[in-house]
Amino acid sequence: MNKNNTNTGGAAFPFITEETYSVGMSLRDYYAAHAPAVPDWFTVEYSKAPARPHSVLAHFSGHEHSRLVQYFFSEATCEWTDDSEGQVPEGFRQEVRGYARQWKAAQEAYQAQVYESHIRRLVQWRFFYADQMLNSR
Repeated sequence: MNKNNTNTGGAAFPFITEETYSVGMSLRDYYAAHAPAVPDWFTVEYSKAPARPHSVLAHFSGHEHSRLVQYFFSEATCEWTDDSEGQVPEGFRQEVRGYARQWKAAQEAYQAQVYESHIRRLVQWRFFYADQMLNSR
């Protein structure tokens, strides 16, 4: 047993020489490293993902200049195209650009949360599997 009362199963490959005794990795770590792929039935609790905001086009759909957004604004870069010069009022340009930056930051936070949840599921599965193997001994 270790400090936090987790059954580690002892040393997986202990060895003794004349000078030292080495514990090496624990049996729990060994089982976790050799766990099979995560099965579909294994679920973990995820923290709530950040809300996904409306896209820039959807957010400004009812605005009087919504067609300008559709034709001259790139959501991918959060910038107006060069063709928009002189055709889009400056105040509206700034309003759209500001919302687009917030939208892009929210999208990136959402994608990071999704990625983290996949990693969390993989790690938790490996140690769940290892604990079940140790409990069955």
